[in-house]
Amino acid sequence: MIGTLITKWWAGRKNWNDSFFIALAVNFLLFIIILIISFLFASFLIGSWIGFIIDCILGGFIVSKLYKLEFIESLSFTIWLLIVEIILSYAFLGILISLSYLF
Repeated sequence: MIGTLITKWWAGRKNWNDSFFIALAVNFLLFIIILIISFLFASFLIGSWIGFIIDCILGGFIVSKLYKLEFIESLSFTIWLLIVEIILSYAFLGILISLSYLF
């Protein structure tokens, strides 16, 4: 959900179509791609890197079609979005682990 809000915010900031549904579609498709790739590759480290690269390329293509952008611009946005989501997910995971020690 946070990815959808980030996508909507960034689209509004760049004067793209800041529709919630387009942002939701982008993030849903990125999630489906990474889910499929994680099932295809058993190794966590290799699957993560390959998944990130494939997710960036396919995500860049999806973003370019949904927002009607050049591929390079949409690719840089997709890379930025995925990195922010990874950082936020690790931060959230760290918080959950820290809280688990309290109970």
